[in-house]
Amino acid sequence: MDKKEKVPFYAGVAKKTSKKPVSAEKEKHIEAKAAGNSKKTFPAKNGKQTENFSDRTFSYKITSNIFEPLSKEANQLIKDFDEIIQSESPLNSKQLCALPYKIRDLSHELTDTRGKRRLGYMNSKESIAAYVRYFSWWNLYRLCSVLESLPAGAFDFLGDGDAVLDIGSGPLTAVIALWLSRPELRQKKLNIIVTDLSHNALLLGEELYMAVAARTCADGGEPWHITRIKGTFGVEIRQKASFVICANMVNELVQDSERTPDEDAKNIQRKLFSYADEKAAFFLVEPGVPRGSRFISLFRDGFIRKGFNICSPCPQCAACAFPGTRNAKWCHFVRGTDEAPAALAKRSEAAGLPKDRAAVSFVFAENISGAPKAAGALSGASDGKPQKTLAVRVVSDEIALPGGRKGRYACSRWGAVLLTGRQLKDIKSGSLVTIKIDDSKKPLLQKDKKTGFLTIEIG
Repeated sequence: MDKKEKVPFYAGVAKKTSKKPVSAEKEKHIEAKAAGNSKKTFPAKNGKQTENFSDRTFSYKITSNIFEPLSKEANQLIKDFDEIIQSESPLNSKQLCALPYKIRDLSHELTDTRGKRRLGYMNSKESIAAYVRYFSWWNLYRLCSVLESLPAGAFDFLGDGDAVLDIGSGPLTAVIALWLSRPELRQKKLNIIVTDLSHNALLLGEELYMAVAARTCADGGEPWHITRIKGTFGVEIRQKASFVICANMVNELVQDSERTPDEDAKNIQRKLFSYADEKAAFFLVEPGVPRGSRFISLFRDGFIRKGFNICSPCPQCAACAFPGTRNAKWCHFVRGTDEAPAALAKRSEAAGLPKDRAAVSFVFAENISGAPKAAGALSGASDGKPQKTLAVRVVSDEIALPGGRKGRYACSRWGAVLLTGRQLKDIKSGSLVTIKIDDSKKPLLQKDKKTGFLTIEIG
């Protein structure tokens, strides 16, 4: 009798495996994956194939930069600015030797010990001397770049007899920067109204402006008329302004405030609007730090609610993608100091305040009836129709990403995005980049795990 092969007791209950049929679409997907195909296809619910663009590279071009090289004339005048100051307000050799220490002390008063600073600190001759030879010089370097970067024709709304109001002007740094960076305005007969608590700062600033204008006026040209008004923010101004400048003033104005930034911004902006005429434009600029950026973002929101065009730097008029709130990234732009005057760099080192970057946050907003929507033009928006390109404004330094890739954060009409690539050639802080990507591709993009921003691979 043949012996039967023993069968394990669990053989009858073990789950039998069977090879399930694989759809043609899934086989195609498996083959594509095995071949390392970066453009993957997946079956959609409606039976049509969709694409995953997580590994696709999109072409781009740099439309403009905030920090383009300055014009030859502006660059030369900034280089000679210390010489101009010395000609109008000379220091002797002993005072020049002590200057680095005065600059260092004033820097502390403006930053970590600002609570102890006297309200009228700019009335001191020593403080003014230190301020114009360091802070005004660096501010001129930053502001000229930003003002030159504004679109051609940005100031076409200004005409003869119009008023330009510079609030918290100090030694007229912003006025001098406007004169240097926008030569088309020199032919217009403008009334420049400057306000500050320090009469001495305004007086010296007018002298410096006149000295700069004398070097740059065309034959037969005349400098702008300067009207000095001593007083704090809120002082009465008789003539409504067509252009309002507020540079590095808000951070000092709210230093002891017990209100929230939102409340402060609304109160300040309400007063700014009261100074302006119906066609007015505004240029607000603050240090490129989280607090300064937060106020710029709040002012931007206020302008949008009033129906203003955000001409620069934003490529969109939706909610701010980098509002500077707690634990959020802030919008700021950084210019390197390699093109700064050698004498300024040397003075900074002597004062123990070396700089390798100059950061700024700003907004330029217009309220001109019938003017083209500048922000819409930057973003490529057109009657709500899907667009073939995406404009983004780079707002960060270059960051290192896994796999040897580089990245930069940027603002767009899609909100915050992360640009990535093996080499982001020539892209800088403040670059306006146009990417060849269709609006329909937005839902297919992956999001950065750290920030949640849409990720766009460019190259």
